[in-house]
Amino acid sequence: MMNRLICAALFCVTTVANALTYVESVDLPDNMSLDPSASVGALDVGSNTVSGALNGVCILAPGGCNSATPGDGDTQDSFLLTVQAGTQLRSLVLSSVGTVGPKGFSANFYLTDESWAPTVNVFIPINGVSPNLLDRPLGPGVYSLTVFGQVAVEPGAFVLPYTLSLEVSAVPEPETAVLLLCGGLLLAIRRRQSAA
Repeated sequence: MMNRLICAALFCVTTVANALTYVESVDLPDNMSLDPSASVGALDVGSNTVSGALNGVCILAPGGCNSATPGDGDTQDSFLLTVQAGTQLRSLVLSSVGTVGPKGFSANFYLTDESWAPTVNVFIPINGVSPNLLDRPLGPGVYSLTVFGQVAVEPGAFVLPYTLSLEVSAVPEPETAVLLLCGGLLLAIRRRQSAA
């Protein structure tokens, strides 16, 4: 009976939850801000995803593939994510499979915290999947994320579908770790006494 309870507890602990799933249905804002109306929600423990797409035009001028000129399309998406208290964002992977664009097209991903300190600033792997873009877990707070067309060698239209995969874990409280350790020690002592 005890073995079944331990197995059930381990299964519950290791099961991955599917948390926030956001799919862009209305165009996200084209500028970075901490405006709460641009929030896609709070991340929950488990696997979270945010998906969207840019559909714009690259021009051979300043701004390249991220122009604010009307008629150049949706060249940038900016939004907010919240990492809740007691959790941490430990992995952020970006996919851009299905991207098409003019010769030399590139795009950028930018992540800042509430103080506007840049946390991630990378070129998006075109038609690929990035490794984990975080060099350390990010704690609770509101983060601004931006995906935008960067430059191209030739002018022309581009389509950039993107998916952010965000893994969030609970931050164990020190008391919890001590309780688990004590419980494990008591279980080991009890087993040793039963075997004797």
